[in-house]
Amino acid sequence: MAISRVIAACAAGLLMAGAAGATPVDVDHIVYPGLTATNPGVYAGSVDMSYADGVLTIVLRNTSTGLAGPEAADNLLTGIGFDLPDGVWIAGGSVVMAPGWDAGDLFNVTPPIGWNGNLSSEWGYDTQGINSGAFGNADLMDGNFVDNAVSVMESQTTGRLAGGSLGGSPGLGGTDFGLLSDAVDGGILGNGLAGIQHAVVISLGLGGDIPADLVARINRGDVVLSFGSPTGVPVPEPSTLALLLFGGLFGLAKLRRRSK
Repeated sequence: MAISRVIAACAAGLLMAGAAGATPVDVDHIVYPGLTATNPGVYAGSVDMSYADGVLTIVLRNTSTGLAGPEAADNLLTGIGFDLPDGVWIAGGSVVMAPGWDAGDLFNVTPPIGWNGNLSSEWGYDTQGINSGAFGNADLMDGNFVDNAVSVMESQTTGRLAGGSLGGSPGLGGTDFGLLSDAVDGGILGNGLAGIQHAVVISLGLGGDIPADLVARINRGDVVLSFGSPTGVPVPEPSTLALLLFGGLFGLAKLRRRSK
């Protein structure tokens, strides 16, 4: 089946079914722009995945417990990085707001009449090797290696999922249209930063020889989330504030590392 037909089928009604039968996937690592005022302890996200008929469905949610600090963009979940088996690649896809969204889940943008929650023009992807952005930064990744990503960040992607623009940018709009936690009021974004709340459903059409245990294999590899626009040299999550201050401008939070 053609990739475009697969994605259209998902948009037409398979999203809820995919979410219902999804498998929780462990988040191994979080990268973020850790200014000295940032509290890494609040950062969290959940990932659920399912695979059927050539489409990998990812339900991505920002589950942070509160504000990470005064920088509004730093509170937005801006991307996910993960490994695909050798010989499997992303061929296209879509990003939509999860079932149950309403107008109150979209901040600082007025969508066109007839908009149906499709965010594909504001998200992009990188496949078969990460060479730029946070997911390709060895200092930030701290030994967590990923070769595929889906993100709102131009620096973390090589292709957009769809043309057009909700926010008016000719390309991806930086951290715009990243995910805000339900625990955080959308007012933190101010008047210029576009964001969404609740969750998104990422549907990726895959090419190649796809194994039956695809989701299990992804879970055995590294799964990484990015918040804000992480750059620079990080510091491991501190056990004391002194360690964080010693690290300088940027930090790195690790949820947990488990043996896979």
